[in-house]
Amino acid sequence: MPEETYTLRVPLNDSKKDFAEAILKKPDRNDVGLYLYRKDKGDFIGAKEGLLQACWISGDESIMKNDELFFSACTVLDSLITVRMATLKKN
Repeated sequence: MPEETYTLRVPLNDSKKDFAEAILKKPDRNDVGLYLYRKDKGDFIGAKEGLLQACWISGDESIMKNDELFFSACTVLDSLITVRMATLKKN
């Protein structure tokens, strides 16, 4: 099965006409584990930065380097972690 990818679009200004873009992959268990570990330790920015770096395939590096663009990207990174509600039934 091909790897799922996502296009991250971050507005460069308030007019929302120009964007920086990056291609991201879905995080794996290790990526999510490190993200949750850092978040649990109170390193919220480091957790988001690590998740973004782990999922990064290609794109405009200014998203990683420019704080304003990075913080904008952070608002959607949690949606890369897909969780579906499972059920458990006693037999």
